[in-house]
Amino acid sequence: MRVCEAARNRPCFRDEASKGNFALFEMIKCGQLQRRVGLREKMKSMVTGRWLDWDPTDCFLLFKRDPQPFSFDQMYPFADDVKIAEPGSKSFSTAHLKLETGTTIVHYNKSMKQLNEWHVDDVLWFMDHETARKPPTSFTLTFILTKKSFKFKSKFIGYCIAFRDNNQRVQWLNSVLSSQLDFQALPSPLLQI
Repeated sequence: MRVCEAARNRPCFRDEASKGNFALFEMIKCGQLQRRVGLREKMKSMVTGRWLDWDPTDCFLLFKRDPQPFSFDQMYPFADDVKIAEPGSKSFSTAHLKLETGTTIVHYNKSMKQLNEWHVDDVLWFMDHETARKPPTSFTLTFILTKKSFKFKSKFIGYCIAFRDNNQRVQWLNSVLSSQLDFQALPSPLLQI
């Protein structure tokens, strides 16, 4: 929050041409994956909690315009006919995702057989994908399981989900983020210029 307050006084953000909502983003994999930092989230949780175990040279914070501000009006706890690739894989298969009981993300294959389930608080959601993964659509999210160890340097970290359109992606992301324990909707944008 202090970063946002300091940025408010910078001339480039006071410029009339740069109107809009701004937020602080955690960027990883040299900026290929990004996620909005939560209101209560501390830098310590990112830097010492993740980046030191990953590769700190590939991770940074960026204060920028928020392309997808959170909205309670855009939520849907189902994502049908998405394409999903597992960690380490570049192959996408058809899947369905469902948010059950407001705390569990369930992954089904195309014939509705349950394959995986994850608690919402064990997942970090990043917009976009690693470029070399080449998903079938550009409307993607990548998620990483925080309690499961993985090699950050390996290709294709986390699960990558390709959505039909941006609306489906935003509705799903808003649903899972609002279900997380430490989620707190901002009464107003972090910084509006």
